[in-house]
Amino acid sequence: PLQCLYLMPSVIFLLFHPAACGAWHPGLAMGAGAGLALLFRRLTAYKPPKVWTQPVSKDPFGAMNQPTAGSRAVKALPKGKHPIQLYSLGTPNGAKVTIFLEELAAIMPDFEYDAHVINIGKLDQFNSGFVEVNPNSKIPALVDQSDPANPVNVFESGAILLYLADKYDTEGKFLERASCSGPGDLVGHVADGVRALLGRRVRPLLQLCAGEDRVCGQPIHLRD
Repeated sequence: PLQCLYLMPSVIFLLFHPAACGAWHPGLAMGAGAGLALLFRRLTAYKPPKVWTQPVSKDPFGAMNQPTAGSRAVKALPKGKHPIQLYSLGTPNGAKVTIFLEELAAIMPDFEYDAHVINIGKLDQFNSGFVEVNPNSKIPALVDQSDPANPVNVFESGAILLYLADKYDTEGKFLERASCSGPGDLVGHVADGVRALLGRRVRPLLQLCAGEDRVCGQPIHLRD
Protein backbone atom coordinates (compact mmCIF):
# COMPACT_ATOMS: atom_id res chain seq x y z
CA PRO A 1 0.00 0.00 0.00
CA LEU A 2 2.78 2.49 0.77
CA GLN A 3 4.31 1.87 -2.64
CA CYS A 4 0.96 2.74 -4.22
CA LEU A 5 0.91 5.98 -2.27
CA TYR A 6 4.36 6.85 -3.59
CA LEU A 7 3.09 6.37 -7.15
CA MET A 8 -0.06 8.43 -6.72
CA PRO A 9 1.51 11.86 -7.51
CA SER A 10 2.81 10.53 -10.82
CA VAL A 11 -0.55 8.97 -11.66
CA ILE A 12 -2.38 12.21 -10.86
CA PHE A 13 0.04 14.13 -13.07
CA LEU A 14 -0.55 11.77 -16.00
CA LEU A 15 -4.31 11.91 -15.58
CA PHE A 16 -4.95 15.59 -15.12
CA HIS A 17 -1.99 17.66 -16.29
CA PRO A 18 -2.79 19.23 -19.70
CA ALA A 19 0.66 18.56 -21.08
CA ALA A 20 0.43 14.88 -20.14
CA CYS A 21 -3.18 13.97 -20.97
CA GLY A 22 -3.96 16.30 -23.88
CA ALA A 23 -3.92 13.42 -26.33
CA TRP A 24 -5.76 10.99 -24.04
CA HIS A 25 -9.10 9.59 -25.05
CA PRO A 26 -11.76 11.05 -22.68
CA GLY A 27 -13.20 7.63 -21.84
CA LEU A 28 -9.76 6.25 -21.00
CA ALA A 29 -9.04 9.20 -18.74
CA MET A 30 -12.39 8.76 -16.96
CA GLY A 31 -11.76 5.05 -16.44
CA ALA A 32 -8.31 5.68 -15.07
CA GLY A 33 -9.68 8.34 -12.77
CA ALA A 34 -12.34 5.96 -11.43
CA GLY A 35 -9.69 3.32 -10.84
CA LEU A 36 -7.56 5.83 -8.97
CA ALA A 37 -10.51 6.82 -6.81
CA LEU A 38 -11.23 3.16 -6.01
CA LEU A 39 -7.58 2.60 -5.12
CA PHE A 40 -7.61 5.62 -2.83
CA ARG A 41 -10.74 4.38 -1.05
CA ARG A 42 -9.26 0.94 -0.48
CA LEU A 43 -6.02 2.38 0.86
CA THR A 44 -7.82 4.65 3.30
CA ALA A 45 -10.61 2.24 4.36
CA TYR A 46 -8.60 0.39 7.01
CA LYS A 47 -8.55 2.06 10.41
CA PRO A 48 -6.14 0.54 12.95
CA PRO A 49 -8.02 -0.35 16.15
CA LYS A 50 -7.05 1.35 19.38
CA VAL A 51 -6.70 -2.07 21.02
CA TRP A 52 -5.62 -4.96 18.78
CA THR A 53 -7.27 -8.33 19.37
CA GLN A 54 -6.21 -11.72 18.06
CA PRO A 55 -8.45 -12.68 15.09
CA VAL A 56 -10.09 -16.08 15.24
CA SER A 57 -8.61 -18.48 12.70
CA LYS A 58 -10.25 -21.71 11.54
CA ASP A 59 -6.98 -22.95 10.06
CA PRO A 60 -4.93 -25.13 12.46
CA PHE A 61 -1.62 -23.64 11.38
CA GLY A 62 -2.89 -20.09 11.39
CA ALA A 63 -4.44 -20.60 14.83
CA MET A 64 -1.08 -21.57 16.34
CA ASN A 65 0.28 -18.05 15.80
CA GLN A 66 -0.25 -15.90 18.88
CA PRO A 67 0.76 -12.32 19.76
CA THR A 68 2.60 -13.54 22.87
CA ALA A 69 5.86 -15.40 23.32
CA GLY A 70 6.89 -18.14 25.71
CA SER A 71 5.59 -21.58 26.60
CA ARG A 72 1.92 -22.49 26.64
CA ALA A 73 2.16 -25.78 28.52
CA VAL A 74 4.48 -27.31 31.09
CA LYS A 75 6.14 -30.43 29.73
CA ALA A 76 9.75 -31.57 29.88
CA LEU A 77 11.66 -32.80 26.84
CA PRO A 78 12.62 -36.46 26.58
CA LYS A 79 16.34 -37.17 26.80
CA GLY A 80 18.35 -40.10 25.53
CA LYS A 81 21.73 -41.43 26.53
CA HIS A 82 23.81 -40.14 23.61
CA PRO A 83 25.60 -36.77 23.46
CA ILE A 84 23.47 -35.34 20.64
CA GLN A 85 19.74 -34.90 21.19
CA LEU A 86 17.71 -33.84 18.16
CA TYR A 87 14.19 -32.43 18.50
CA SER A 88 12.58 -32.19 15.11
CA LEU A 89 10.00 -33.39 12.58
CA GLY A 90 10.09 -34.55 8.97
CA THR A 91 9.78 -31.06 7.47
CA PRO A 92 12.29 -29.67 4.94
CA ASN A 93 14.17 -27.87 7.73
CA GLY A 94 14.06 -30.87 10.02
CA ALA A 95 15.16 -33.29 7.30
CA LYS A 96 18.33 -31.29 6.59
CA VAL A 97 19.69 -31.91 10.07
CA THR A 98 18.65 -35.58 10.12
CA ILE A 99 20.35 -36.20 6.77
CA PHE A 100 23.56 -34.59 7.99
CA LEU A 101 23.52 -36.61 11.22
CA GLU A 102 23.24 -39.77 9.13
CA GLU A 103 26.12 -38.60 6.96
CA LEU A 104 28.24 -38.13 10.07
CA ALA A 105 27.25 -41.59 11.28
CA ALA A 106 28.36 -43.03 7.94
CA ILE A 107 31.92 -41.69 8.30
CA MET A 108 32.11 -42.10 12.10
CA PRO A 109 31.16 -45.64 13.17
CA ASP A 110 30.97 -44.65 16.85
CA PHE A 111 28.76 -41.61 16.27
CA GLU A 112 25.22 -41.97 17.63
CA TYR A 113 22.42 -39.58 18.47
CA ASP A 114 18.87 -39.58 19.81
CA ALA A 115 16.02 -38.16 17.74
CA HIS A 116 12.76 -37.03 19.32
CA VAL A 117 9.59 -36.06 17.47
CA ILE A 118 8.20 -32.57 18.04
CA ASN A 119 4.71 -32.62 16.55
CA ILE A 120 4.07 -29.03 15.53
CA GLY A 121 0.47 -29.92 14.64
CA LYS A 122 -0.12 -30.71 18.32
CA LEU A 123 1.82 -27.58 19.40
CA ASP A 124 4.66 -29.53 21.00
CA GLN A 125 6.98 -26.67 20.08
CA PHE A 126 5.26 -24.50 22.69
CA ASN A 127 5.89 -26.86 25.60
CA SER A 128 8.13 -25.44 28.32
CA GLY A 129 10.93 -27.94 27.75
CA PHE A 130 11.25 -27.12 24.06
CA VAL A 131 10.97 -23.37 24.63
CA GLU A 132 13.95 -23.61 27.01
CA VAL A 133 15.99 -25.01 24.13
CA ASN A 134 14.60 -22.71 21.45
CA PRO A 135 12.75 -19.58 22.62
CA ASN A 136 11.52 -19.10 19.03
CA SER A 137 9.47 -22.32 19.27
CA LYS A 138 10.63 -23.55 15.86
CA ILE A 139 12.04 -26.89 14.81
CA PRO A 140 14.65 -28.25 14.54
CA ALA A 141 16.51 -27.80 17.80
CA LEU A 142 19.51 -29.67 19.16
CA VAL A 143 21.06 -30.20 22.58
CA ASP A 144 24.69 -31.25 22.87
CA GLN A 145 25.00 -32.92 26.26
CA SER A 146 28.57 -34.10 25.82
CA ASP A 147 29.24 -32.16 29.01
CA PRO A 148 26.15 -32.83 31.15
CA ALA A 149 27.03 -29.97 33.45
CA ASN A 150 27.13 -27.50 30.54
CA PRO A 151 24.76 -28.60 27.75
CA VAL A 152 24.77 -26.57 24.56
CA ASN A 153 21.46 -25.60 22.93
CA VAL A 154 21.51 -24.95 19.19
CA PHE A 155 18.55 -23.96 17.03
CA GLU A 156 17.94 -22.92 13.41
CA SER A 157 18.82 -25.58 10.86
CA GLY A 158 21.74 -23.69 9.33
CA ALA A 159 23.31 -23.02 12.72
CA ILE A 160 22.90 -26.68 13.69
CA LEU A 161 24.58 -27.87 10.49
CA LEU A 162 27.53 -25.51 11.01
CA TYR A 163 27.83 -26.52 14.67
CA LEU A 164 27.88 -30.24 13.87
CA ALA A 165 30.33 -29.82 10.99
CA ASP A 166 32.66 -27.69 13.08
CA LYS A 167 32.66 -30.20 15.94
CA TYR A 168 32.66 -33.57 14.18
CA ASP A 169 33.85 -33.05 10.61
CA THR A 170 37.54 -33.04 11.50
CA GLU A 171 38.65 -34.05 7.99
CA GLY A 172 36.79 -31.24 6.24
CA LYS A 173 34.55 -33.48 4.16
CA PHE A 174 31.60 -31.12 4.55
CA LEU A 175 33.14 -27.84 5.73
CA GLU A 176 36.49 -26.21 5.09
CA ARG A 177 38.76 -26.73 8.09
CA ALA A 178 40.88 -24.16 9.84
CA SER A 179 44.43 -23.63 8.61
CA CYS A 180 45.71 -21.46 11.49
CA SER A 181 48.72 -22.60 13.48
CA GLY A 182 47.08 -22.58 16.92
CA PRO A 183 44.87 -20.78 19.43
CA GLY A 184 47.19 -17.77 19.47
CA ASP A 185 47.09 -17.27 15.69
CA LEU A 186 44.51 -14.45 15.69
CA VAL A 187 45.13 -13.48 12.06
CA GLY A 188 44.73 -17.09 11.01
CA HIS A 189 41.43 -17.42 12.85
CA VAL A 190 40.08 -14.24 11.27
CA ALA A 191 41.18 -15.40 7.82
CA ASP A 192 39.55 -18.78 8.38
CA GLY A 193 36.31 -17.10 9.42
CA VAL A 194 36.23 -14.98 6.27
CA ARG A 195 37.15 -17.98 4.14
CA ALA A 196 34.33 -20.01 5.68
CA LEU A 197 31.74 -17.29 5.11
CA LEU A 198 32.80 -16.96 1.50
CA GLY A 199 33.38 -20.66 0.95
CA ARG A 200 31.53 -22.52 -1.75
CA ARG A 201 29.89 -24.79 0.81
CA VAL A 202 28.66 -22.12 3.23
CA ARG A 203 27.27 -19.70 0.64
CA PRO A 204 24.61 -22.14 -0.69
CA LEU A 205 23.66 -23.04 2.89
CA LEU A 206 23.08 -19.41 3.85
CA GLN A 207 21.20 -18.80 0.61
CA LEU A 208 18.97 -21.81 1.28
CA CYS A 209 18.21 -20.76 4.86
CA ALA A 210 17.46 -17.16 3.88
CA GLY A 211 15.55 -17.91 0.69
CA GLU A 212 13.88 -21.17 -0.20
CA ASP A 213 13.24 -22.30 3.38
CA ARG A 214 11.36 -19.13 4.28
CA VAL A 215 9.41 -19.04 1.03
CA CYS A 216 8.29 -22.67 1.44
CA GLY A 217 7.07 -22.02 4.97
CA GLN A 218 5.21 -18.79 4.31
CA PRO A 219 2.15 -20.32 2.56
CA ILE A 220 1.42 -22.28 5.75
CA HIS A 221 2.21 -19.80 8.51
CA LEU A 222 0.96 -16.70 6.68
CA ARG A 223 -2.09 -18.14 4.90
CA ASP A 224 -4.45 -16.10 7.09
